[in-house]
Amino acid sequence: MTGDVMSPRAVHEVLTTNFTDRYIQRSHLGPFAHSVGYDSDNPLCDYEKTWWEALPNKWSESVSTRIVSKMNRLSLREFGNLFVEPLAERAETIKGALHDFPVAFINGHSLDLQAALPLVAASIGIAHSIEKGDYRQNLEDMIRLSHGVATRALAPIILGRERFTPRLPFMRIAQLAVNAHLSFPVNKQMNQSSIPKKFTHDYNVRLKENCVGIAKSETTHPLGFKTLWALSPGGTPDTKVEESSGGEIFTKRIEPATVDFIARLGCGLLPVYTSFGKCKSPTAVEFGDIIPPNLVNVGTLSGIMTDLAAFRRKHGEGNVYYEGERAV
Repeated sequence: MTGDVMSPRAVHEVLTTNFTDRYIQRSHLGPFAHSVGYDSDNPLCDYEKTWWEALPNKWSESVSTRIVSKMNRLSLREFGNLFVEPLAERAETIKGALHDFPVAFINGHSLDLQAALPLVAASIGIAHSIEKGDYRQNLEDMIRLSHGVATRALAPIILGRERFTPRLPFMRIAQLAVNAHLSFPVNKQMNQSSIPKKFTHDYNVRLKENCVGIAKSETTHPLGFKTLWALSPGGTPDTKVEESSGGEIFTKRIEPATVDFIARLGCGLLPVYTSFGKCKSPTAVEFGDIIPPNLVNVGTLSGIMTDLAAFRRKHGEGNVYYEGERAV
């Protein structure tokens, strides 16, 4: 193992130790989850694999709504009021756009699995709005065209205590609600890890090609809808700068490669403005207007991230700024 060469086993060990295990503790899953050891026959350890196909069933709505609510510190009622109902009211607009181009929810990254909230809610809201067919089939059809991009560190998570059964891969839960695409985030922590940059670069190139191919493929939805996406372009949680005079919190600047990736997807962008109270104050959510692909340019994503930081300041997070608008 030298230079740019590292075995999948070694990559897995670094990923689980430096990222997955920390994620488990940060998200308070410690008593209920652990990371899986390397096994070349286990798809969770397959580093040629970049996405896990959605596998919806009768449990999709009940399980996914509970998971995304709990992981984001919302009650089921709050999730319904803040996400499901507003997106159900906008279902006709979103459906109209999906006939013409893929649509991507653009989210912040202040909470784990934040991007999953509007994706799950939109699937439910749109499924309820479709008059033909039964609700469950409509929901499963929506889930099959829903795609989310998250961190590769999620893949090795196993729900259940290590010495007991039953144990269930976290990715199987995710597959109830979404086609999950997992990337190696381009951030300080990953760059400082021992995983070679070439390894993460080559993996991310494969992921992007897979995503672009899916976004540009012919639709298989019964009503002709194109794909629905959820992205957190910053790709990493907020950074607090302790030494600054106000203790500012910065959301990460979007990398040029991410801007290029989103442009290649050809999606219309639907901003999701959120300020999470984290059980200390009310959570606020607003949805922007869909920006068609032909109006998306290099400043669009930075503008959304700047507006999101302003939304958070407006709702009580007075020291949050987008890294692209303030010098650190």
